Amino acid sequence: MSTVTLVFTDLVKSTALKAALPGADARARNEAFASRVLEPHRQRVEERLSDYGGRVVSTAGDGYFLEFVDASRAVQWAAALQVSHRDEPIETPSGALAMRIGMHTGAPLQYGTDRIGEEVDCAARVSALGGAGQILISEATAALVRAARPTGLTLHDHGFQELKGIGRAPVFEVLYAGRRPAPLRGPASTPNNLPAPETPFIGREGEVSSWSELLSQGQARLVTLAGFGGMGKTRAALEVGRRLVEGGGEAFPDGVWWVPLEDTRSADAMFPRLAYHLGAALRPDAAVRDQVFDYLQARRLLLILDNLEQIPDAGGAVSSLLACPGVRILVTTRRSLQLRAEQVVDLPPMPPGEAEALFVDRARSRDSSFEVTEENRADVEELCRRLEFVPLAVELAAARVGALTPREIVDRLRRPLQLLQVRDPNRPARQAALRGALDWSYELLAPEDRSLLAQLSVFSGGFTLPDAEGVCDSPDVLEGVSELRRHSLVGAESGPAQQTRYRLIEAVREYAAEKLGEAGAEVCRRHAAYFLEYVEAREARERTPLEAAALDEVERAFENVRAAVAWSHSALDDPDGPERCARLTLALGWFLQRRGFWQLAREVVSRAISALEDRTAALYLGRLLRLQADLSFDMDTIEAARALAERALALLREAGDRATAARCLNLLALISERQGDPAAARSLLGESAAAFREVGDHAGVAVCLMNLGSLEQREGRPDDAFRAFAEAAELAKRCGDRRGIAQVENDLGVMAHERRDYPTALRHYRESLRAMSALGSRAEIARELNNIGEVLAETGDPEEAVRCFSASLALFTELQSRLSAAPAEGLRQLGRGADAVVPDEVVRVVLGGP
Repeated sequence: MSTVTLVFTDLVKSTALKAALPGADARARNEAFASRVLEPHRQRVEERLSDYGGRVVSTAGDGYFLEFVDASRAVQWAAALQVSHRDEPIETPSGALAMRIGMHTGAPLQYGTDRIGEEVDCAARVSALGGAGQILISEATAALVRAARPTGLTLHDHGFQELKGIGRAPVFEVLYAGRRPAPLRGPASTPNNLPAPETPFIGREGEVSSWSELLSQGQARLVTLAGFGGMGKTRAALEVGRRLVEGGGEAFPDGVWWVPLEDTRSADAMFPRLAYHLGAALRPDAAVRDQVFDYLQARRLLLILDNLEQIPDAGGAVSSLLACPGVRILVTTRRSLQLRAEQVVDLPPMPPGEAEALFVDRARSRDSSFEVTEENRADVEELCRRLEFVPLAVELAAARVGALTPREIVDRLRRPLQLLQVRDPNRPARQAALRGALDWSYELLAPEDRSLLAQLSVFSGGFTLPDAEGVCDSPDVLEGVSELRRHSLVGAESGPAQQTRYRLIEAVREYAAEKLGEAGAEVCRRHAAYFLEYVEAREARERTPLEAAALDEVERAFENVRAAVAWSHSALDDPDGPERCARLTLALGWFLQRRGFWQLAREVVSRAISALEDRTAALYLGRLLRLQADLSFDMDTIEAARALAERALALLREAGDRATAARCLNLLALISERQGDPAAARSLLGESAAAFREVGDHAGVAVCLMNLGSLEQREGRPDDAFRAFAEAAELAKRCGDRRGIAQVENDLGVMAHERRDYPTALRHYRESLRAMSALGSRAEIARELNNIGEVLAETGDPEEAVRCFSASLALFTELQSRLSAAPAEGLRQLGRGADAVVPDEVVRVVLGGP
């Protein structure tokens, strides 16, 4: 089978043209058509066909089936033919003769002198979409035409189109001299009343096809598109209807009927609307509901019921319509109908790429010259991200183009509800502004659910049901959250440990916060108290078997904890305000340090120290200073670390906090060694270990022993070092301290590395990396990757060494750590720059994971 370009031609409105020709009967009119129209048309079609490498496969009436050996030559022939019909028209009583041409390229089966197969069907379906003067081609043909670049011809992309019996496929129009793109005709013959969309449908390609298939193939008789106002439910339902109409009507021979119900408030009022949009003639002597059922009983059709959420008894009405066996229903609503037959589709925000494409398309309706450039690409991406990819919000933002650039829109998005209000007479009031969409949903809620929604606005980054129960004052939080979920005001997704996480999109959260009013301060206090207890309970699991799980739990609550810290600074005048602010900051700082976000932790702690310097007790100020000293040491600002640690130690001793003072002594020991005073370091480590023993902190003692072992090793006493490490490991195992065990593994790896016992060094480094990866400790992960890279470089595996060094450098650079110099030097010695790698992927490879 050879590859050829298949071409179908057809005269436009030829049946009406024949009827307009003179003649006493059909025979006479047909003869006139043959001599006056068909003959000159055929001469033009065949006149130069062979010059372009084409041949006639067959004819049918006034249409041709042709094939060409070259796609580029085929479109050039078609363009020449259309130009000749335009510039030298064949006149008829109905006007100038016009034709449509469609093409597809493939390898059909040769059957005698004919061609058969799906390729032929595709070419015919493409041709069927055309109108007067159009040349339409498939994607396969378009690819060949683009490669050949025929002079004077360009392609216009009509996007995906429904090809009857084949499915949706891209279709392109060939534009020749003076020709502008025109709408496609479409193969629809299904009765319908679908309103013409004012704008192109962007995105959700796969979803719309799936919903269309569910309905057309009878897999579901009731599909409900549910979602918050602005998610694009109405537009998506209209697109489903359009595609089902264009599909040829086999599934719905009696039509696809659009029934807008936004102004309807009861099922009794719904049935007259149904009758009106179905075009059913009503009698005055019978109930409207009964007449609608009689009309639907023997019909096979699709009802698209748009905006049912404000009809209290909508579920019962829809259920009764399903008693008509040939009726299928597509519903749009903000809350599900809770029917057994219902297949609910929660409409989420758009994927980022689709949201950006939507913004560009709508922006061009305001400014036809708008383009995404290197200068504004990042702003468009950020704008859509800030709007959380909600279609209505993106469209309303795009309406500002012309008056504002994308960057200016982003700058004004601090209050999206104020920016996203557009005067547009073509939009329903509920869509003219995002606030209108929210007002519409809010008014449908019961008073207790309105109150709960307002209280939920205090959460940042989502919440769990226990979070909501711990913060919100509501008679039944579970039932209330479920109801808000049903109204699509709260989103949900499955989280780790089979725990559902809920969230409000930012626009809903801002709107709900406005409704909170004077109660806001009290809800924020409950929110701060809840997350303070939440994080402190998990911080208490540090250096226990539960540390990894505790850190993961805090990470999921991170945005809420950070919001609580920020709010606590505004409530320092409360009686317990300074202590609350200090404790929240310490808890957040602990998490940030353990995860390696050192710079952010320093900023958070520094702000608290400045705010609380003269307002909090020595205990909390001392703890904050100790944490800030730790972070300064991590980031290699040693002088600052010493000053902070010495001041912290004095305050902690004054407050009687022996446990935190012991940690401070350990830090001062590390600082002393770094500053070249090992004797002072040894003395301070002994004092620190003694203090830890007094308070029963065995994990703390293990840390001191690890640091002592490292000191012994650096001073050339490997046997003493090994004994210290062994004792530290024993204590860490007794406590279940995975972090401590991992640190000992690293220290033992360093010892083996120094004596060139590479297999042992790699084993210890990998064990440390495994544990630190489970804990999410990025600084330690970076350290182990660098250590492993050094071993691999020394043992003759430079490629894997480069990957490890690159991943280590990426992490250390992100942490702003002085230790980034080590992997950078490793890469330099191998004569390589930092490759683009994903650290997590390198870790999986090093550990032998999938």
